[in-house]
Order: sequence, then C-alpha cells, then structure tokens
Amino acid sequence: MLEIEDLSFTFPGYPGLDFPELFRELTLTVSKGEIRVILGKPESGKTTLARIITALIPRYSGGNLSGRIKLDGVELKDSHPYDLIPKVGTVFQNPDEQIITTRCDAEIAFPMESMGWDKKRIAERIDFGLESTGIGHLRYRDPATLSGGEKRKLLLASLFAVNPALWILDETFEELDPASLQSILEKILAKERTIILFMTKPPAVLAEHGVKYSIFHEGTLFHKEDSPEKFKKLMIEEGLLLDPARYPSTQINKKEEPLLKIENLSYSYKTAGAFTLELEHFTLNKGEIVSIVGRNGSGKSTLGKLLCGLLKPDSGQILAEKESSLSPLTVKNLNILTGFIFQNPDYQIFLPTVKEELSYGLNPDEDTVDKVIELFKLPGKEVPPALMSYGARKRLQGAVYYLFEKDLYIVDEADSGLSVEDFASMITRFHQKGSSVLFITHNMELSRAFSQRVYIMEQGRVVNTVDENSFNLVNGYFAGKNVEPS
Repeated sequence: MLEIEDLSFTFPGYPGLDFPELFRELTLTVSKGEIRVILGKPESGKTTLARIITALIPRYSGGNLSGRIKLDGVELKDSHPYDLIPKVGTVFQNPDEQIITTRCDAEIAFPMESMGWDKKRIAERIDFGLESTGIGHLRYRDPATLSGGEKRKLLLASLFAVNPALWILDETFEELDPASLQSILEKILAKERTIILFMTKPPAVLAEHGVKYSIFHEGTLFHKEDSPEKFKKLMIEEGLLLDPARYPSTQINKKEEPLLKIENLSYSYKTAGAFTLELEHFTLNKGEIVSIVGRNGSGKSTLGKLLCGLLKPDSGQILAEKESSLSPLTVKNLNILTGFIFQNPDYQIFLPTVKEELSYGLNPDEDTVDKVIELFKLPGKEVPPALMSYGARKRLQGAVYYLFEKDLYIVDEADSGLSVEDFASMITRFHQKGSSVLFITHNMELSRAFSQRVYIMEQGRVVNTVDENSFNLVNGYFAGKNVEPS
C-alpha cells in the first residue's frame, strides 16, 4: 500500500532559524491490511511524515524533499491532496486545524461533496460515520462547541464515511476515553484497512491486534521486528516509557489542608444540545496532585475553566482557604490563584517569539528566560512559536505558567502530543514549587502513576472519587461498567 525509499526532508529556513535535516534516507513499507504504529518524541518528524504521505508537504510548506513515495503503486511526487481523498485520509494532531464547517453533519459531508457523490449516498454515509464513532447525538452541533475528544471522533466519522484505503492518524487516539477508543478501534479493524498511527504513547489495547511498531531514531525509522531488545532500549532513550520511580516527589501530599472547595455548583452552556455541569461537592488539598478522568464530553474541561474563572457558574460557590476559613472566590481571585493550561496550545500562545511569550506580563531577566528555556526544552528565544511543533508549543505553555507563582495548576490534556518524559517533567516542576496540580487525562497509566486521588466524571457530574488503593474501579468504569455516584 505504501512504499517509501531513501526519504530525506528539510524545512525551508527562516530569519534567525535554520531547520536541520529532519529525515535521512528513511525507508518504510506498509502492506495492505497492516496496522503500523510509528512512535517518536515531539519534533521527531511524526506530523511531517504524515503530511508528506498525504501530499500536503512540501506543497504547502516548502522545503527540500528527496526520495520516492508510492501509494498503492502510484508515485506521489506530482499528486494533489484533493485527488487522494479516496485513497488516503488523515486526522490531524490538532483537530482545529482541520475542521472547517459549522455543523457536524456538514463536516462529514464535505469530502464526499468534493468528490461529487450523490445526495442519497452522502446521507447514508453520514449516518454510518456518526454511528461508527458513537456521536449521533452531535449531528447538528457546531464543532466549535465540542470537546477535544469529540472533535477527533468527528474527523474519524469523516474517514468512516469516505472509507479511504489508507488511514493516517496523527495522535488521534490520545484524547479519546478508553471505552470510545476500544469501540472505535474494533470498528476500524472490522474491515481490512491499512492504518498508520503516529504516537508518543501507544495504548495497551493496540497490543491485542497484531500491530507492527517502528520508532524514529536519528532521522530514520527503526522497526521492532528487526530487534525487539534494541527497540525497547530506544523507547527508554527517547523518553517514551513511563518510570514513576524517577518522580517520587509527585507522590508526596505536602499538606492535608483544603485549597479549594466547591459547593452546589452548576453551569449550563447556552447552545442547543449542550449539557449541564452540576457538582454538589468537590475538594482540592494544598500540595496535592489530582487527576480527572471521564468519557469525552463529560465536563472535565468545563470544570477546569470554572475553577480558574474562565467560566462563571450559574449558581453555587467556589471557596478557598483565607485566614483559616473558607471564603467565596471572585473570578478575579480565581485568576490569581490558578493557572490553566489549555487543551489546545494555540488558544493560549499569541506572540511572535518564545522570549516575548515568556516575558509577557512578567518581564523576567535574561538568566531566568534562559533557565526556563532549558528546563522545558524549548528551541530558543527568537524562535516563532508558529514554527514549533505541537508538542513544543505545549511545553511553551507549561514554561509560561512555570514563571507565574500559582497555588493551583490545571493542566487540560497536556499529555496529548507530549512524550511521557515531557509530561512527567512538567507535572513534577509545578509540584516541586509547592503548588497543587489538577490534570485532566484519558491516560490511565499516567493517572495511576502521578495522582493521589482521581475524580471520575460522567455527564457533567462527579460519579466517584478514587484513591491509590482502589484504581481497579477506574479500570472497571472504562471497561463499560456503570459506577453509582458516591
């Protein structure tokens, strides 16, 4: 299905920024019906290779590309992306870069309309796409109102509808809850499709499906089938395997004192079909690391935005300890108390260079800027964030908030697009400042490794609280078992 021979690529330079050669004589063969997982840390070239295969790069980016790429026996060199719609489909790492319409069913219809399919066939395929991804209830919603995971399901629904021969999925499963991942993966594998998954953290469920693995190393790909022992060693070297023992400080709850407390909080979105969040009780302690898990669209990000003052509750209170008692907080005080790291870094990064982004509102000295750039492995002070990878932009978000003195850091799906090493490093640096950390995730391994408590959310409510002694409850919940409210 796909043959890549001696591929090399370098992005065009930018004033003050020269890109190194990204690939060097990279070779890959993917057979029809094969599932190939390609692993790599941020900036290793996963997204670039995905867009080369779909003929988006270098056509729309520029750069020097050499080597041969054949898709189903046909050279890609002179192909236009729109001509490849029936052959290869992709879901971007950042769904907001790809969604272009204002209604979910229209989004699914768009590629089929582009190919001139008749109305009846399009309608049938829209139904099939919605059913395959379990988002029939979102048919008439504006994609802008969906959660990150729901946006990914919408783009997957488009692939189900068009059903191209080759599926290119760039970190697509990272923000899907485990139950949705299992269900959608089973439907993808029900027919013989060729799938390439670009990932930093492969979910365990993939191991059940005869997957082949490769990893980026020194500009080329190393295949697990060549040497499983070397492959595991490279996984460790690239920071893609979790070792909680390296971060013992994250398991220390420094104080058993409340930091924030919610009482009878409610919030409703004012859009058609949107849900209501209702929380009777919710507590965060000082120096505690807590995670929130739950199915896509269950209200996790909404809760984070309420806690930092981005959304104003319809009723109820958010209280904080003040002079040995709990007092209601205003939106301004919530802004001062908390730092909120968005699920999508592009909602939060807006200045021309890394230095300006780090200096905005604080004006730190040069030594501090240099130190933070080193701590968060950023490419340099004068580099434009727009030219950085998705993962590097997420590390920049973390670096900006690291400079602020916050009592609580709320991290929304920050592990998506980051290596395990990068995520663990970010959480640890926040916690070592004496701050509380609340992270929202679908990764049960990270939740288990770094949380002292886990809140499970469903349909705008907290249905249970789990401590480190009862993580089996989390696993049972995501296997599809019902959990009664605690």
